[in-house]
Amino acid sequence: MVDGRHLLVADDPHAMVSRCVDPAPGRRAPPVTDVAYRVFWERYRWDAIAPTVVEIATRVAGGNPSFGHAMLDRMGSEGA
Repeated sequence: MVDGRHLLVADDPHAMVSRCVDPAPGRRAPPVTDVAYRVFWERYRWDAIAPTVVEIATRVAGGNPSFGHAMLDRMGSEGA
């Protein structure tokens, strides 16, 4: 994640307000919100992370893949 490209970072509330009001004067690149959403969509939505969740759950269960898949099913049914 890069400040000014994927998110806005500031050290105090006044600086944050300034960044939000005018995040990058004269900027021609897509807005930070567009870039941040694209990163979320590609890396962090449930469809993207589910295989990793199953892998970790399987390892925690001592290599039992049915545990990982059961966990995935349970989490998917809760609207994750």
